[in-house]
Amino acid sequence: MSPVLESLKETWSTVTSFDSVKVWLLVVGIAGGVGLFISWELSQLWEHLFGYSSIMTVLTTITVLLLSYFCLSYLVSSVLYNHELSAN
Repeated sequence: MSPVLESLKETWSTVTSFDSVKVWLLVVGIAGGVGLFISWELSQLWEHLFGYSSIMTVLTTITVLLLSYFCLSYLVSSVLYNHELSAN
């Protein structure tokens, strides 16, 4: 595996692993809500500019959901890590 993919895999596993199921559910819920809102708006924009495309709608939705989950997980992990450091 290439070093870039290996680094991405390591970052993904570090960022998306939580000790608490409640935190994970919160992240998934918020990321899902935000991701669906953004993908809905992007799909509307795509349809307005180029016409309807179910393939683009599905690809946009999947991409936005994954990105919103990763970004929110990164943010929450950073906050929890900084909180843990300040507690020690």
